[in-house]
Amino acid sequence: MWQYKENLSYPNENLKNSIEKESWYKSNGSHIKVKQILSETHLCFDIPCYLLNSWIMFFNDASEITSKLNLVLTKNPNNSVYITKTLEQSFTRLENRLKDFQSIFEYYLASTNSFSRNQSIKVKKSTLKAVENLKFIPVNLHLEQFLVETNQSNVFENNNLSEASCYDFTSVGAFTTVHTCKSNYFKSIEALIYNEKPFEFDESVEPNRLKLIDSEIFLVFYSLKILSTLGVQLVELKEHTFHKKSEKLIKEINILKMNIESIHGIIIESFSHYANKYAELAKVDLKQIFFNLKEKLSFYKTKFRAFCIELDTIILKSEFYQFDDLLSKIMVTFIEFYCTIMTDALIDKFGFVNQCATFSQAMTTLVSTIDLKYNKNQNYSDLHIKNLLEFHRKNGILIQLESMLSCFSNEYAMIYEHHQALQNFLQVFIHLPTNYVSLIQSTSDYFNINVEKDGFHVYMYSAAESKPIRVYPILVNVGINEASVTSNLLGNNHLQKFINSQSVSKLSKYFVNAKKDLKGSFNE
Repeated sequence: MWQYKENLSYPNENLKNSIEKESWYKSNGSHIKVKQILSETHLCFDIPCYLLNSWIMFFNDASEITSKLNLVLTKNPNNSVYITKTLEQSFTRLENRLKDFQSIFEYYLASTNSFSRNQSIKVKKSTLKAVENLKFIPVNLHLEQFLVETNQSNVFENNNLSEASCYDFTSVGAFTTVHTCKSNYFKSIEALIYNEKPFEFDESVEPNRLKLIDSEIFLVFYSLKILSTLGVQLVELKEHTFHKKSEKLIKEINILKMNIESIHGIIIESFSHYANKYAELAKVDLKQIFFNLKEKLSFYKTKFRAFCIELDTIILKSEFYQFDDLLSKIMVTFIEFYCTIMTDALIDKFGFVNQCATFSQAMTTLVSTIDLKYNKNQNYSDLHIKNLLEFHRKNGILIQLESMLSCFSNEYAMIYEHHQALQNFLQVFIHLPTNYVSLIQSTSDYFNINVEKDGFHVYMYSAAESKPIRVYPILVNVGINEASVTSNLLGNNHLQKFINSQSVSKLSKYFVNAKKDLKGSFNE
C-alpha cells in the first residue's frame, strides 16, 4: 500500500508530494525487499519559464533591430517612391509577425507563472491536458526510485549478507499538443495518417551543424540570432561613410560576408530541407505551398551568394565608394528574406508554438531525470556519482523513452509529435560541474538554459565552465490495446516501424561505443 511520507531518505528540494511503498519477495533462496518512492517535481514550472523567457527575448531583439533598419532605409533620399513603399510594407509585415509571436509566448509565460504560483496544484494532471494555456507543462510527470535490497539470510538485519541497488525511472504523459490545439499545421501531420508510403526522414546519425540544422525550433531562433547580429552590423556600417581601404573596413566586410554565408549556407539550406520533407508528406492542397517556398529560398540563396562575390570584388578592386550602395541592396534583400521566413517558412504560427510546447515538455522531463540521478542522491555513493559523471562526459547522456501509443487516429499524430520533440534533443547540451562534489552541495538555484550558437545549453548545478555533454534521444513505441492491433493488421504502422528501427540502431551504436567504459565503471 502506498503511504505519504514527509521526510524521505533523500533530501532533494525539487521533489515534492512523495509517497512510498515497501514490498517483500522471495526468489532462488534470496529474500528481496523493494522500496518504491514516487515523487512529483517543481521543475515543470521552472523550465518552461526559462525557455519562454529566452524565446521572448529573441523575438524582442529581432523586433528592435528591425525597427532600426526601418529608420535607416526608409529615410534614404535616393529611394524611389516605389522602393520606399515596398520597404514600408515589408517592414510592417515583419514587425507585426515578430510581435505576434512574441505576444503568444508572453501569454503562455503569464499562464505558466500563474499555474506555478497555485500551491494547491503541484503538477499538471491528465484532467488538465485540454487546458490550452498550460500546454508547455508536461502531463503526469513523476519521478520514481526503486531501492532493492537482496539478502541471502532469513534475517534481513544481517547487513553483511545484503546487497543494495538503486534504480531511477521517470514516467510522463506523451509530449503532445493534439488535445489542446489543432492548427492548420496539423494538416501536415494528418497527412501521415493517410500516407500509403512508408514514413522516412532523411535523418543522419551525426548531423552536420555547419551546413544543416535538423531542428525546426532551434533553426528559427538561430535565424533570429543572425537577424539581430547582421542587422546591428548593417545599421552601424550604414551610419559611416567609407571611401578608402582600411584594416577596420576589411575586417567588417569579412564579418559581414561570414554572416551572409550563414544565411545562404545554413539557414536557407535548412529551411529547404524542411520544405522538401513536408512537400513529400503533405496533402495535395499543401504541396504547392512548400514548392513555392523552395523556389523563393533558391532565389534568395542566389542573391546572397552574389552579394558575397560583390564584397570580394570591392576589396579586390578597392572600389569602396560602391560599398554604401551595396549595403542598401543587402539590407533590402535581407528584410524581404526574413519576411519570407516568418510568413511562408512557418506555415502556421500555432504549429510552431505546438512544436515548442512538445520540446518544452521533453526538456522538463530530461532535466528532471538528470536531477533525480545527480542532485543530492544519497542512495548512490560518491564513487558511483563520480564514475557516472565521467561516463556521461565521455559518452553523452542516452535518454530512452518508451511509449504505449497506438497507431490509430490521433494517436498516430501524437507519436509524430513525440518523435519531433525528442529529435530537438540533438540540439541540447548538458553542462555538469567538473568536480562531482558540487553535485552533492548543489542548491535550489542550480540550473540555467541558454540559446547558443549550436543549440540549447543547460547549465546545471552552477556549472559556468564545463565541457558540454551531448544528449542522444531514443523513442520506442509499443502499442498495447486493440487499436494498436487493428493498426498493425491494416499496415498503418509505418511511423512506428521507422521510429523503432532507428532507435534499435542508435541504441546498438551507443552501446558499442560505450561498452568499454561500462565494464567495471560502476563497480565499487
